[in-house]
Amino acid sequence: MIGRWFITAAFLALALPQAHADVVLNRGNIAEPGTLDPQKYSTTYDNEISRDLFEGLVTVDANGAPIPGAAESWTVSKDGSVYTFKLRPRLVWSDGKAITADDFVYGIRRGMDPATHSWFASLAYKIKNGKEVSEGTMPLTALGVSAPNPQTVVVQLNQPSPTLILLLSIPMMAPAPKHVIDRHPTDWTKPRTIVSNGAYMLAEWRPNDHIKLVRNSRFHDAQHVRIDVVNYFPTDDDAAAVKRLRAGELDLNMRFPPNEITQLRRVLPTGTVHVSSSIGVMYLVPNLKKAPFSDPRVRRALSLAVDREAIVAQILRNGEPVNYSLMPPIIPGYTPATLDFKGKTLAARQAEARQLLAQAGFTPQHPLRFEMNHRIGLANKRVAIAIVDMFKAVGVDATLLAGEVTAHYNRLREHDFVFADAGWYGNFDPEYYTYMLQSGSDEINYGSYSNPEFDAKAAEASRTIDPARRMALFRQAEQMALADNAIIPIYVYVNRALVAPYVKGWVDNAHDFHPSRWLYIDKSGATASR
Repeated sequence: MIGRWFITAAFLALALPQAHADVVLNRGNIAEPGTLDPQKYSTTYDNEISRDLFEGLVTVDANGAPIPGAAESWTVSKDGSVYTFKLRPRLVWSDGKAITADDFVYGIRRGMDPATHSWFASLAYKIKNGKEVSEGTMPLTALGVSAPNPQTVVVQLNQPSPTLILLLSIPMMAPAPKHVIDRHPTDWTKPRTIVSNGAYMLAEWRPNDHIKLVRNSRFHDAQHVRIDVVNYFPTDDDAAAVKRLRAGELDLNMRFPPNEITQLRRVLPTGTVHVSSSIGVMYLVPNLKKAPFSDPRVRRALSLAVDREAIVAQILRNGEPVNYSLMPPIIPGYTPATLDFKGKTLAARQAEARQLLAQAGFTPQHPLRFEMNHRIGLANKRVAIAIVDMFKAVGVDATLLAGEVTAHYNRLREHDFVFADAGWYGNFDPEYYTYMLQSGSDEINYGSYSNPEFDAKAAEASRTIDPARRMALFRQAEQMALADNAIIPIYVYVNRALVAPYVKGWVDNAHDFHPSRWLYIDKSGATASR
């Protein structure tokens, strides 16, 4: 009853006359989120809202770098296998109930519970008994996360890992309000029911229209949160989003149409157009469990046929790097492996592609035909059309099927496709890219790639602490996946956003993380249009 009273009171307060007008930020967020449950998030547009609502032991700053979150500090054992986190004093949920270490243990266990179906559970296999718990062969209580007292969380690892702090910053590792989930197990994330511990609370969710968040006055750093209301709008139509921003309906949008950067810089106020390097990769994924993509000759032929240089130079034109690797080129200390045909002329690649297809039984009289699923969005559509034309040049007949982004990824997750496009934002460590092709990564290994040697090499690299050897092992694993044509890498994303000049605190970063907590509005200076 206390939780319901607090939320109701908050809504009534919003309806009463205010001493000052609320500071409102209207964010374009690409697509309708699939969930607000932090343990079930899967996409970048789920991620942004989850980070506003929930804070884990570790969070991220305006640069996207990990910093202390609900934990004010931590220590690491001499052997690097035990992390001990000390919580900030007097933490409370948005309903006023005290937050204890047990809430973090519950949230992390929930993320690893096979019944939750978390997308990224296998990332946490580094936690003691993580794999066994996630696969249901050991109870949740066996997971290496404990609360020796209300202010302390202890995380035990199978072996030392340099990426645990990065892992703990993702929403899946946030605390969860057991007292609410027990009462509302299937609908606890609905407005007036949900309880959160982040800088914001959920006030309203109108599907396919908007999500409204309001400032959480009980957040431990609430005095430094300068925006009162954040509205998230799904903006899968890039061109329409530009119009809404120019009309003042949006203050920022997380994307803009491809091929229009010069025009947008000309017509929008100075500083509105943001382009920055990214850790995200765009790729094509064949379903290896469905013919003919179980045949490596077919997969290689399709990869050979794609003119990556034309895609980035003629279609996207935002500075996207072409990609012949599994990983982006900006991981510190890492030099990616590359597909062996990088540098060959397109004509030579097309000739080899036709030869491989013929060997696999596909000829002009009996061409390879399949359906390619792609995400909606102007850039995705234009790239998909170009790829189909490139396939046609080697005698392949592919037809396109567009899907709303969340539905598209749900279909991939269920392996209900034969060939599709996809994108992945990893992290500044190769572990986050080999992860998406490991046999145990069922939720993100869409094509069901399985290579025991790759799995073993990636696992060895993940548990290696020496930086040089770690990177060398990951490169060997990457080369195996590329040789198998497990996926078809196309290009590395650039982060492209439109941010009104009066939105301050925005910092371009490779992760493209921009929690509303760090933003503020300053319209004191006039900004002239160009």
